[in-house]
Amino acid sequence: MVQLEYVNPLAGLAMLVIGLFLIWFGYWVYGITPAVVGIVLVIYYRKYLLQIMGMPA
Repeated sequence: MVQLEYVNPLAGLAMLVIGLFLIWFGYWVYGITPAVVGIVLVIYYRKYLLQIMGMPA
């Protein structure tokens, strides 16, 4: 079962990846927002993201 504190860091990582793919394929106007929100979520929840990835926080 996925614990709720792990949902936001994974969502941030997914949004960052989607935003970078959109920017890469030339849709930079549509890719800026998910990339920025993804970066903010990854920075804010980096402790949980490092735990998910198996690295010490």
